[in-house]
Amino acid sequence: MIFNLINQNFDMEYHFMVELDYFNPEIYESGSFENEINTILNYFRNSGKLLSLSLSPEDALIWVVLKLDSEEELIELVDSIPLPYEISYEYYFLNHYEIIQEIGSFSLN
Repeated sequence: MIFNLINQNFDMEYHFMVELDYFNPEIYESGSFENEINTILNYFRNSGKLLSLSLSPEDALIWVVLKLDSEEELIELVDSIPLPYEISYEYYFLNHYEIIQEIGSFSLN
């Protein structure tokens, strides 16, 4: 795997972007993915590895950015999502990820 070429036994954490496709035709017929969305979101929130999250309920897609020690930890984490069916996903190593949290100044006067 490409990531293994980059990872040279440095004691670091890495950022990964994961695109999860949790579409299931049987659930699609019922018209709601609400339970699946809540299960996945709670799972990642409770993992302590979640940095950011975006979702598209209409397309049954979730994008998450995770901070992990290795590619293997990523695969183990995603494969352990507690859903009754398998979900497909793709992941990407982010060689640069920065969170910008800027709050503009404002006045109540």
